[in-house]
Amino acid sequence: MEAAEVYELACREFLRVIGRQYADEIVTGDFAKFHKALADRGMSARTVSNRHSSVKAFLRPIDYDTKHIPKPPKYDKTLPEIYTDKELKELFRTVKSRRENLLYRLLLQTGMREQEAMYLEWSDIDPKRKICKLQSKQKQWDFRLKDFEEREIPLHDDLLVRLLEYKKKHAGSGTLIFGKHGKPDGHMLRTLKQQVVAVGLNCGECDGCQKKTRECENWFLHKFRATFCTKLLRSGLDIRTIQSMMGHADLASTMRYLRPAENEHTQARINAMRWT
Repeated sequence: MEAAEVYELACREFLRVIGRQYADEIVTGDFAKFHKALADRGMSARTVSNRHSSVKAFLRPIDYDTKHIPKPPKYDKTLPEIYTDKELKELFRTVKSRRENLLYRLLLQTGMREQEAMYLEWSDIDPKRKICKLQSKQKQWDFRLKDFEEREIPLHDDLLVRLLEYKKKHAGSGTLIFGKHGKPDGHMLRTLKQQVVAVGLNCGECDGCQKKTRECENWFLHKFRATFCTKLLRSGLDIRTIQSMMGHADLASTMRYLRPAENEHTQARINAMRWT
């Protein structure tokens, strides 16, 4: 359904811009017109390229000759943003809230998405098998996993101990691990940014920090997921296993998280090499 919504949005915009109704009426120049209209609205080259790809993908099954469609605008592919070990150590050292501290550890060590954490229940944790099962919750919460990809993620012994201790002392009677008043917490991102400001970890330089709320742009929940995937890839774990743990439909999605090693690591390797 999510993919259908993306295609529908792109195709409706395309038809509105070119002013045509049927596929056999589309000419090559319509795509350039579409690109310009999106760019004039302030959309980035990456967004324009994605919308272009959606329209092109929709045209293929109806036997439209896509060979003559112009290429989408090029854009600089950015590296995935990940937390440094120093940032993580400071975060876990300074965030005293047991709930948030546990949440950030779980996001880092499982790579689950924000909504997956929102709807995570105690019944999803299997202490005997030491795994966390991510699954849709349509009956209880009308929540569906992205790509419908149910998966099991191994839990580190330390993380499992923390989860069980939290359940025993602080969980309350609700089924959700990180729920608020028995319902999913939709303010996890805002809470992270507030916690960062409270403990003085915000960078103080980005546009977010300059605003009244001081919500630092360098801290966001998806960054835990990117850090998780990058650490697994660097550890040497096989990529098929990582793909499964991330819930990706294809290997290309997993590989996008592979960030080159930071300078201090590459510098150590360079210094250790014999060049003559």
